[in-house]
Amino acid sequence: MPDTPKQDDAFAPVDVRLRNPTVAALLAWLWPGAGHIYQGRYGKGVLFMVCILAIYFFGLAVGGGHVVYASFRKPDVRYPYLAQVCVGLPALPAIPQNWLVMDGKEHPSPYRDGQYVIKDSGTGAIVYMPPEAKDVPVLMNSLVKWIHHQKEELPVPIVAAIAHYQFATIHPYYDGNGRTARLLTNIVLHKSGYGLKGIYSLEEYYAGDLQAYYAALDVGDSHNYYTGRAEGDVTPWLLYFCSGMANAFANVRLQLAAASTHLQQDHSALLRELDQRQKRVMSLFKKSKFITTREIATLLKIHPRTALNLCKKWLAGEFIIQHGAANKNRKYELAERWLELI
Repeated sequence: MPDTPKQDDAFAPVDVRLRNPTVAALLAWLWPGAGHIYQGRYGKGVLFMVCILAIYFFGLAVGGGHVVYASFRKPDVRYPYLAQVCVGLPALPAIPQNWLVMDGKEHPSPYRDGQYVIKDSGTGAIVYMPPEAKDVPVLMNSLVKWIHHQKEELPVPIVAAIAHYQFATIHPYYDGNGRTARLLTNIVLHKSGYGLKGIYSLEEYYAGDLQAYYAALDVGDSHNYYTGRAEGDVTPWLLYFCSGMANAFANVRLQLAAASTHLQQDHSALLRELDQRQKRVMSLFKKSKFITTREIATLLKIHPRTALNLCKKWLAGEFIIQHGAANKNRKYELAERWLELI
């Protein structure tokens, strides 16, 4: 008669009846803990659900609802979404949202829809509280109209300085306000003849002393827009801005003087045929007869693929001559026509 295992035998096989593991895995991804509940493990399922979703929605709240964002189009590649989507259904709406918004057309960024404050990164104290979201569209509309009108009344540098200040004051977006304010400044200046073909940059002036830049923008006795900044005296900011322009133009003058003494003849006509990127690449040819795509990409701070496309364009325009066909051995030499510039 065969032996039968005793009831208390620790090594006796246990029959664990699990439901479909594929369905359980899908449910576990769609909603944290759902797969465990489906398999009858209610305690563990509820524990996973509470812990994971609590962390997810807490992070979403801290980020003001703007941190779960799906995008894989350069340059706006959102790798963090690959981790967020593991939560399942709560993060999935970001995908159709991206399809609806990024349909291949250019869309203006929406103004912020809530209150925003700027805090000191060290102390956490409020540095500036911009106007309420409901006032942003009206203030931005007024700013645009003012710029178009005042360009006929005030010197362009003053208009550019005030436009920069007012845009930073309104703070219409949750992010990127400083960069956009500086871009607005450049547009106003360049469209009015102060571009100098892009050979000067106020960004270098700002970056040289960021504390002075922020101090000049800090106008008024209160950090609240409505109780100080709206009617503040912008004279210190105008002085700072105009000093920056004077500094930038003085540097341009020095560079031109140095270039004129270096050149034995006038090459201005030949230089006018080159764009800004080609002029910058000339500095590489002054150091070496042959240069590579990687050196061009590093100098111009662009992707190597973009640098390769530039080289193809320059080859067609007879600016450079290619040596070697393979990617590893490919290098470029300046065409004979442009040798006198170096």
